[in-house]
Amino acid sequence: MKILDRLLTIGLREDKKRDLILLKLPSQPHEIDFNTTVRNLKKLFTSKKTLIRRRYEGLRITCPPLTQDNVPFRNYANTIKRMDEDAALNEMDYTSIKTLQDVAGLQESSLRKILLRMLRRLDTQAEDAPLTIEDLVAECENITALKVDNANMEASHDVHAVQKKTVKCFKCGGPHYKTFCLLLMKHSTKKPKRMQHRHKRKKSKMLPHSPLNTLRHISALMSEDTNYVSNWTLEQI
Repeated sequence: MKILDRLLTIGLREDKKRDLILLKLPSQPHEIDFNTTVRNLKKLFTSKKTLIRRRYEGLRITCPPLTQDNVPFRNYANTIKRMDEDAALNEMDYTSIKTLQDVAGLQESSLRKILLRMLRRLDTQAEDAPLTIEDLVAECENITALKVDNANMEASHDVHAVQKKTVKCFKCGGPHYKTFCLLLMKHSTKKPKRMQHRHKRKKSKMLPHSPLNTLRHISALMSEDTNYVSNWTLEQI
């Protein structure tokens, strides 16, 4: 048995040999039989992908492009054989092939979450009760209905809160009224408030409703009427 173990570990790198020894602990190397060594080697070198993932990738494999230096058909066929053997496609029945083909077609960007859930569903399903394509369709429709209901419920939820009224200056677009806009104050041609006050006081002195202005206005009218009457009398004479 030791000879077989040595033959199995001849081509291993040092790091893989160390991992194999750690897998045997706490047992000693001479206490491990051949079958246990093979199982430990499978743990180290077999793919960490799930069986459904390996089958999914096997269905999506494509042939490399044909060039002058490379005729890919032989390598493509060998890759298919290796991936099919690794994915155990010979153990799949007709129902399993249909369900896997249905899941493999969910490639559109809006279906990524559904694709992930369906792959997980296939991976966790018991082998003695395989899923049918109708089961997958019903579950996809159920997920879609839940997403639509969730979106409608979030849209109908109104938050009643007091919001501050937004103010926007028509000149600079800032959050203030135009009277407080620095840009308008800088370019304004209006007189200062002190000058405006003096100008108003001067105007108020000449307002017609003041007593002095009223008397002046009446006397001016009377003088105009007297001149008009005298001129009319002279013309008649």
